[in-house]
Amino acid sequence: MKQIITKMVLVLVACSSALAHDILPVSSQKGAVALVNVTIHPVSSESIPRGTILFEGGKIVALGASVDLPEGATQIDLEGKHIYPGLISACLLYTSDAADE
Repeated sequence: MKQIITKMVLVLVACSSALAHDILPVSSQKGAVALVNVTIHPVSSESIPRGTILFEGGKIVALGASVDLPEGATQIDLEGKHIYPGLISACLLYTSDAADE
């Protein structure tokens, strides 16, 4: 029985790896999108309270405390929220050494 379960798990892992790819099954961004009133935590400078991040064509084109938004840009108000660079993996578990004792 263990061999059957092991083989099934291996087949599932192999299939999921074969089907994985970098292309997202969504349409491309239409128009400009701005995340406003958000605290931005850049890597190499001080935090920007009530900042704005502007996206166009799926890429960040402007970021800061004062960003001119194009006409018709969709604004998403994130007051009270914080944005960090993509350096934090949500899959990692951090524990202290005391937790292991």
